[in-house]
Amino acid sequence: MRWLWIDRFLEFERGKRARALKNLSLSEDLFRDHFPGYPVMPACLMIEGLAQTGGILVGEANDFQEKVVLAKITWARFPREAIAGQVLVYDVDILVLRPEGASVQGRVYAGNSGEAPADFAGPGKPLTQAVLDEAAAIVDIPNSGMWAVIHVESSGGGYQPDRRPKILFERHKFSHATGGRFDDDHPDISDPMPGGYGDGGAHQYDRLAEALALDRKAALASASWGLGQVLGSNFEVAGFANVEDMVAKMVQSERHQLLGMFNFIDGNDLGRHLKNQNWRRFALGYNGPTAEANGYPHKLKSAFDTFEGGSPPDIRVRIAQLALTFLGHSPGGVDGIFGNNTRGALRRFQAAQGMPLTTTLTDPDLDALIAKAFGGSLT
Repeated sequence: MRWLWIDRFLEFERGKRARALKNLSLSEDLFRDHFPGYPVMPACLMIEGLAQTGGILVGEANDFQEKVVLAKITWARFPREAIAGQVLVYDVDILVLRPEGASVQGRVYAGNSGEAPADFAGPGKPLTQAVLDEAAAIVDIPNSGMWAVIHVESSGGGYQPDRRPKILFERHKFSHATGGRFDDDHPDISDPMPGGYGDGGAHQYDRLAEALALDRKAALASASWGLGQVLGSNFEVAGFANVEDMVAKMVQSERHQLLGMFNFIDGNDLGRHLKNQNWRRFALGYNGPTAEANGYPHKLKSAFDTFEGGSPPDIRVRIAQLALTFLGHSPGGVDGIFGNNTRGALRRFQAAQGMPLTTTLTDPDLDALIAKAFGGSLT
C-alpha cells in the first residue's frame, strides 16, 4: 500500500494556503478490505491526506529545512462517507507559522468533480472594496440600494458562524422540482404551498440534508444562498455553470455571492427599479409574487432610508466582524459598524492572542484577524 494520499496540487500559495486533489480509484489497495462490495475511504486516511497537504505547505515555507510531523488534531467532523469513484479536494490554510511550529486549518471535500463541499463549509472569504468595484461594473445601482438588499435578505452577512453560507430551504420549490413525489412522506420539506420554514441557521441545513438524500440536484436548486439569497434554480442568470458550481462558489466567498446577486439583478433588468426606488417592482422581480404579502417592499425602503441617511458599512469593520464570528468571538452580527459588541469581541480576540487591548480597529488588529481566520489572504 502506498502512503502518498495526494495526486496533485491544484493551487499553492507559498506560506499561505494550498489545494490538493486525490482521485479515489477502485484499484486502490485499501478498497479490497475497506470494504468488499462497499469501497469507503477511511476517515483516518482523509486526515492523512490533509496532513500531507499541510505538511508540504509548511515545509516548503521553510525550504524543507526541517521535518514536519502532525502533532495534534484539535477537531474533526465527517458529515458523510467518501467512496471509490469520487474526488477528494484538500484545502489547507496556514493559521500560524513560527520557527518552532505551525498551525493549519484544513477541509476535505468529497464528491464528483465540481460538486459543492460535502458539509457546505468553506473559506468564507469576506467582501473587499475590490469586490464592490467589480460588482458595480455589472450593473449600476445605488450603493444604499445594494446594502438594503443585503440587509433584508441576509441581515448583512453571507455566512453562519460555522462558515456555511446562510440559506433558506423552500419546500414548495422542492415539491415542484420533484413533481410532488415526496409530498406525502416528507411534508416538512416537500409541499406545494410555501412556508413551514422553522428556525434559521442550522435548521435550514437539516431540511436541506433531508432533501439531498432524496434528490440532490432538486434540493440544491430549492435553497436560496448567501448575501443576496439567490435561489439555486437561478444559477444560469446568476452567472454560474450549474447549480453545483453556484453552491460551490457560494461556499468559497462573499465575492461569488455578491456577483451572483448582481448578475441576477442585471439579468432580470431590476437595477432600474432600485435606481428609481420603485420598491414594489423590484420586490416582485427579485422576491416573487408573495413579496408584497411578506412586507418586502417596506423592508427594502426602510433599510434604504437608513443607509441613505447614514454611512454605508465600513468594509474593514465587516472583514473584522466576519473573522471574529468564525473565531468564536461574536461581534453580534456583520453590519460594518464598530459598536460596543464589536469592540468587546475585538478585545476578547486581542486578549486571547496576547495583543495590546485597543478601543479601535487598528491595522495590526485587522492583519492578525485576517491571518487567523482567512489564512492571511482575502482572495
